[in-house]
Amino acid sequence: MLSLLPDFADPLRLCALGKVYEGTVALAALPRLAPLLTSSEGEAAFVLAFETDAERRPVVSVTVRAALVVRCQRCLQPMTVNVEVESQLAVVSGPGQ
Repeated sequence: MLSLLPDFADPLRLCALGKVYEGTVALAALPRLAPLLTSSEGEAAFVLAFETDAERRPVVSVTVRAALVVRCQRCLQPMTVNVEVESQLAVVSGPGQ
């Protein structure tokens, strides 16, 4: 469900406003991930939090959670791996600016 995300957004403005977007995306809609899975059924949940850090720099905190069904490399049977990833991205205006 990506309908809550705008098609185009100014990340600097979103950081200044402190916007947060939450939603889900189908695993089958992720073309680089789908071939690695034994089942592409299910969804990945995400949170995008636009904010400023302690030094007043604009950043985007990203959290993604999903249950991925992959092939066990020992027994070759399907197994579920619960994944939760958090990262923080800096917003920059452009090269050299």
